[in-house]
Amino acid sequence: MEGIFTGLSHSKYQYNLVVACDMPLLNKKFVKYMVSVAGGFDAVVPRVGSQLEPLHALYTKDCILEIEKLLEQDKLNVGRLFGRVRSRFVTADEIDRFDQAHHSFFNVNMPEDMVKAEGLLGRS
Repeated sequence: MEGIFTGLSHSKYQYNLVVACDMPLLNKKFVKYMVSVAGGFDAVVPRVGSQLEPLHALYTKDCILEIEKLLEQDKLNVGRLFGRVRSRFVTADEIDRFDQAHHSFFNVNMPEDMVKAEGLLGRS
C-alpha cells in the first residue's frame, strides 16, 4: 500500500500502471485493454474468481487520499481500497482474451521461477 501511495504521489500522470517487480511477463495488449476500460474509474484491477491482482493494476491519483486514510489507520491490505474508490474489476473472461494462461500474473521469486519464465519467453 505504501509503495502504491508513494508512486502515485510522485507521478506526474493521472493514470498509473502499478506492477510488482517480480512480474516479468506483462502482456502489452492486456495492459492496453485495461487502459481502454479505465475511463470513469479510479482503479482497474484484474480479478480471477476471488483472487485480485492489485499489483498488476491501474490507479489514478484520485486514490491518494483514500490510501492515505487507510495508511493512517494501519490498514495495509490493498483490497480495502477498492470499496472506497470507483473500481473496475477485469474478469477472467476479459483477461483470457489476451492472456489465456494468465502468465501476466506469474511471479519470479525463486531461481526455478526464472527458468520457467525464460522458457515461457522462449529463451535459455
